[in-house]
Amino acid sequence: MKVLNESRTHWVPLFEKYSYVASMEHHTHHLKYTYPIYGGKRDDQNGIVYIGDGCWGVTNDPCPQSKRVDSDLFDSYDNDNSEHVWMMSGSNSQLSFRALDGDGNTRIQGNRPFRT
Repeated sequence: MKVLNESRTHWVPLFEKYSYVASMEHHTHHLKYTYPIYGGKRDDQNGIVYIGDGCWGVTNDPCPQSKRVDSDLFDSYDNDNSEHVWMMSGSNSQLSFRALDGDGNTRIQGNRPFRT
């Protein structure tokens, strides 16, 4: 918990200050992403989407619902051990992302508009 709290204390204010639209999170290797978050709360207009890292050839760490921090802020969270990889692309106006499983099927997809 100490690392999580320190990360939020030091990194999140910088992400918010510089208008990040998304950030990769690397902890349990689960397929996950949050609703847009700003100031610790859901904010669909100004929020940052936190996207979980991939799980390809790595066993993910168990993380039951009862141990998840701010689980109400997750739009999607799969606790299975499925392999996946994130594909991201950007245009002049938005960041697009999608998670693909081992068969190339899209598991999650979305986009966030860039802010000026």
